[in-house]
Amino acid sequence: MLLGDLDFDPKLYIGEGDPLITRLLSHQTNKDFWDILIAFTSNDSSLNKAIIQYLESRLLSLAAKTSRFKIHNKNTPKAPSLSEMDTDVAEGFLAELLLCLPILGVSLDIPSKNEVSTDNYLHIKNSKGTLAKGVLTDDGFIVFKGSRASLEETPSFPLSLKAKRMELIDRGVLKDSGQGYYEFTCDHSFGSPSTAAGVVQGRSANGRPPPPPAVLIGKTQLAPP
Repeated sequence: MLLGDLDFDPKLYIGEGDPLITRLLSHQTNKDFWDILIAFTSNDSSLNKAIIQYLESRLLSLAAKTSRFKIHNKNTPKAPSLSEMDTDVAEGFLAELLLCLPILGVSLDIPSKNEVSTDNYLHIKNSKGTLAKGVLTDDGFIVFKGSRASLEETPSFPLSLKAKRMELIDRGVLKDSGQGYYEFTCDHSFGSPSTAAGVVQGRSANGRPPPPPAVLIGKTQLAPP
């Protein structure tokens, strides 16, 4: 897994190689977006070629479903047919891998609305009809499917956020509803709340909620935690 720009515009490539170093030298020459490498192997011969191709296909499928990454694979290989025993081995290895990835700062899982308390939802609503709902997680800020984003952009809208909006439009994550706003066609994870708020509103924005007010007790002011 080759990863880059995780904080703002996460990019990802998933591949397999034998020997690994040969592929990495090739990617160093032909791919300039990555600065993080996550590689995995087995301590025995349990991962045969078919299982590795199965894992590659499954990981790409999971990454695409998060809608968080700009995937640099040209195509998604179809998972090969495996025996029941090999499928169990592959899925067991995948389950262990998915447990390890968040420790390395990468998650291929997006919690659904049902898994997140509504008390933690954050909203954006303005006079132009923008209405977006999301939640801050350990892996970034998730804007939920059906949220609306402004069609308009301010003259001072940063080029980096403008490029991010265009990418989401090209990928079909943002779709012109025909009713004066863009609509999120799926849950989408952003690297930060401010990036999410900026893309939604078409302007620079601080996406974090304001801290609670300080409390006065006698002559002592207690600042919020």
